[in-house]
Amino acid sequence: MPRRQYLILFLGVTACLSAIAVLTMSPTAYASIFKHIQNQPYSSNALVHGSEIAPLITDLRLPVNTLPKSWVSHNEIAMHALFRCLETSSCGQNQTKVVLLGWDAFLNEIEESHEGGEVIWSRSTVRALKKLGYTYLYSPNNERTLQLYHVFRGLITAIFIEERETNACFNDPKCVLSSSNPSGIPVWKMFSCNWWTGAVGPLKNNWTLNPEDYRLEGKGYAPNMYLGYSVEPACSSRPFVPHSERKRQAYVLAKEMHYFEPDFRAWEPDFFDAAHEVSIIEFVSGVRGAATADFPLLGYMSPSDFYDELSRSLVLVGVGLPFASPTPYDALCFGVPFINPITEWDAAEPLNRDKWSVQHGMMKHLHPPYVYHVYKGDRNGFVNAIKEAVAHPIESFVLDRMKMKAVKERLGRILSKDWEAEFSLVVIGVLVEILWVQFEVEFQDAFDVLKMDA
Repeated sequence: MPRRQYLILFLGVTACLSAIAVLTMSPTAYASIFKHIQNQPYSSNALVHGSEIAPLITDLRLPVNTLPKSWVSHNEIAMHALFRCLETSSCGQNQTKVVLLGWDAFLNEIEESHEGGEVIWSRSTVRALKKLGYTYLYSPNNERTLQLYHVFRGLITAIFIEERETNACFNDPKCVLSSSNPSGIPVWKMFSCNWWTGAVGPLKNNWTLNPEDYRLEGKGYAPNMYLGYSVEPACSSRPFVPHSERKRQAYVLAKEMHYFEPDFRAWEPDFFDAAHEVSIIEFVSGVRGAATADFPLLGYMSPSDFYDELSRSLVLVGVGLPFASPTPYDALCFGVPFINPITEWDAAEPLNRDKWSVQHGMMKHLHPPYVYHVYKGDRNGFVNAIKEAVAHPIESFVLDRMKMKAVKERLGRILSKDWEAEFSLVVIGVLVEILWVQFEVEFQDAFDVLKMDA
């Protein structure tokens, strides 16, 4: 047989064998590291010795209902309830499925030590877990997460942590599941919480949880796993303030004084004076820092005081920063329209919203009377938007995707998905890509030989 035919036959056989190897490989064999941990059955009955029934383990501990509110006391109570229901065969729906919460924002949420977008997102996630009936436990670090995993191994459904903790565990042979560490955490159970758009963690997109569906911005952001959050509970906890009883004020959305500096601000100082003259409205803000603005600064406020001020305002005014804040959603829920600055646009297509950069990108496709989009530096546009917003009050408005019901449904789908199978597809894709690159190299070498023979 000529040399050329031998080469072609060799390449064909190699490709077929490579494809068969990939398609028949089990998840256990991928990268020689991942091994499935089988769930061990739990006894649902008390131990019986002779004619006496031994006490349940949960009867031999101190009550925890007097512990202060903290992640420690929560874990005590949740584990007690889980052990009790396992012993008495009385577990509720999803109660034997455990979710570990290792992101700092979850700890800040339960201990009420900080307030911000990340905490609001965490609070929604916890509420959804409660509604779904899952047992959830807090963890301050990977060491504690690994300990909890060792205790509840077969019951762990998912672990919500932040990027650095996910990467740290993945790169730690004592943390991640492997052939040499069969008691480690499977990488497919670790999800990275990320407030921003990037795909993070070792498995990237589907294992990166986002508070927003950033694809709505139309900028080609990576399609991460949209979990989302809701402001409904906080908004509905206080009565709706009739517009006739509200202060004649606009609340300016800004956390720091440097947002008003020339390099950052969307509006010049005289814009506010012009709007005041036309709409007879005062401007206030909860900015931290030195009082250099031309309107009253309320300084740092508790969440309750902040909601009081916002719910009694007629309009919320963005100044360009901060991005992706939950406050505009709060405002709409309180019946307060939002002025959304357009900071960048295509001069040739100024009305093309996909080419806009705005303070709140997920609101760029909403319209008056809920959201008014104004180009940065447009004095007349700013004054008219304030005038229209004050003249056309709105009732409480919550986007369907921002409702607590929607958050619960999305979280339920995430937690019920077969992530091990999804991980297997990812690994197969990586192996196929590697084999294809190898095949291209071999084919090029063979082609070069054929050219030399010719």
